[in-house]
Amino acid sequence: MLKRISVAVVFTLACLNASYAVDFSKIPDTTKNAKVGQWATYSTAAGMSQKQTITEITGEGDDRVFTVRLDIMMGDNVIQSTDTVTSLRESKAQQAAAMEADPDVKITDVKVNAAGKEIDAVLVEFVAGGITTKMYMSEEIPVGGIVKIESSAMAQPLMEITGYGE
Repeated sequence: MLKRISVAVVFTLACLNASYAVDFSKIPDTTKNAKVGQWATYSTAAGMSQKQTITEITGEGDDRVFTVRLDIMMGDNVIQSTDTVTSLRESKAQQAAAMEADPDVKITDVKVNAAGKEIDAVLVEFVAGGITTKMYMSEEIPVGGIVKIESSAMAQPLMEITGYGE
């Protein structure tokens, strides 16, 4: 599930058009400055960590295709490594359809403490299946901009940034 959340969100929510009642233009476009080699590490609710690294970018504009390596780690040991290819255009279309089906999304500017610092972020909050999800995103964070994802179904964050860089 964490792979689905992190990779699906990486290049989708960050780039939606403001075609609904919600002002999606407030969501940072974290793909505009994406570069091969950028990485982000996260702690997960499962007690493991993950590292996401952009390994390839092809195309231009909305026709860009990103390859992101997802390493699931226990301590310093990689226990699973997966490459995911994401078409920006297809991701935008899938996310737009999902938001159209349930457009009750709140977007708020916030500051969040993560990775040992205070980060300017956007809180994207929505309810699905009776569960409230809070996703904090920032242009400062590479590989999709996810700072933290919280769920009302869990006592601790599903994932939270622990480091990032190029």
